[in-house]
Amino acid sequence: MSLLTITWDTLRYFPYRLKLRIYYPIKTYFINVWKFRSELSQTRGWGYTGLLLLMRRQLIDMEINQRVYGNHLNHLKVAKDIRVTIKLLDRLIEDDYDVQTNGEYDWVEIGGGWSRRVIKTPRKPKYIFPKGTSKQLYKHEESRRRADIDMLFNCMKQYRHWWN
Repeated sequence: MSLLTITWDTLRYFPYRLKLRIYYPIKTYFINVWKFRSELSQTRGWGYTGLLLLMRRQLIDMEINQRVYGNHLNHLKVAKDIRVTIKLLDRLIEDDYDVQTNGEYDWVEIGGGWSRRVIKTPRKPKYIFPKGTSKQLYKHEESRRRADIDMLFNCMKQYRHWWN
């Protein structure tokens, strides 16, 4: 009698188990590939920008879900924390830590399949430093970049508190 019960239960729940173990993972896989298609197209094996883009996209979805559908005590604060993390990721992806900038650049064809960068629209530098201080400029740019990275990962350390 016990063998029949086990067999009957196994047969009775087989479609649900099949759906749970095969259908849903495959469906989720294709949904995620479609959702992350633009980030995946920009991902390369040698760069870190793809990782930052994927994290940014996932955090945007999490922030929307926390803000709109959050059902725990501080879901709006959590959404704000995630939004700060997204802004930090935007700054790291943009990678615009140049202290002195000459303007927007464009590529000009110079013949023979060669091209060079030229200034398209000049603009005033953000900060003006005396000539010959390139080492200080580099250190300043690097300290700004490191500060953003440290702040980003300090925010990411709190991810366990983003849910109850």
